Amino acid sequence: MSDTPPARRPDRAEVAFALACGAQAGPGLAAPDPRARLAERFGARDAAGWQRLMDGLLVERGARRGDLAMELRWQATVVRTVPPDLAGWQRIVRQAGEHGQVRAHWVPVLLAAADRISRYEDRFRADGLIPQHGVVHSLRGYDWARAVGVAGLGERAGYGDQRTTEGMVVRAGRLCARHYMSWADLSAAYALGSLLSFAGKDFEGYYREVVTTRQRLLTELESPWRALRWPQPTGVG
Repeated sequence: MSDTPPARRPDRAEVAFALACGAQAGPGLAAPDPRARLAERFGARDAAGWQRLMDGLLVERGARRGDLAMELRWQATVVRTVPPDLAGWQRIVRQAGEHGQVRAHWVPVLLAAADRISRYEDRFRADGLIPQHGVVHSLRGYDWARAVGVAGLGERAGYGDQRTTEGMVVRAGRLCARHYMSWADLSAAYALGSLLSFAGKDFEGYYREVVTTRQRLLTELESPWRALRWPQPTGVG
């Protein structure tokens, strides 16, 4: 018989915080038929597919072009203490290709991602989503926020029990707490990731919807973001 004690169940405050991390993504993941939503939106057609989906959402480092471009910018920001402008960012991407940090054929893709992200960040500054000289330092919050809702869909679909999905939700919350500094910081990351994934025609309408949801969560008295403090940074479990 093993002497290893059972893993500690997260307390209610930790679960509540983690659930709140998914609030911005919640409306888009509500569905009367969770199995159909998981299959149509995420390609997860069974329990194994849902588990693979959750594993991908809950990784700490992303591998999409936006993730990679922003990671290069963040590395430069840590060294220089201020983020580079677009020209400096693009120079960093080219140098990464020259030095083998990224594959050469990815360089044009990352340059295009940097340009698109910079344009969205200009819009965010104009609308007050980020400070005038600020940037969104990571897109991962977009996946971690969605992971909260996707975990719930999986439980409702019968793909995982409550304890399993609770563990997934709490991990998403811990990742958010580790990598972001506030609800506003997390919500800007979610907004940017959401806009980068948007493939419809009515961009302005979608943008207004994303910003309106963010503002409600940040300002309305009944919002969980107003009720819950952002935790101090902790290790990821």
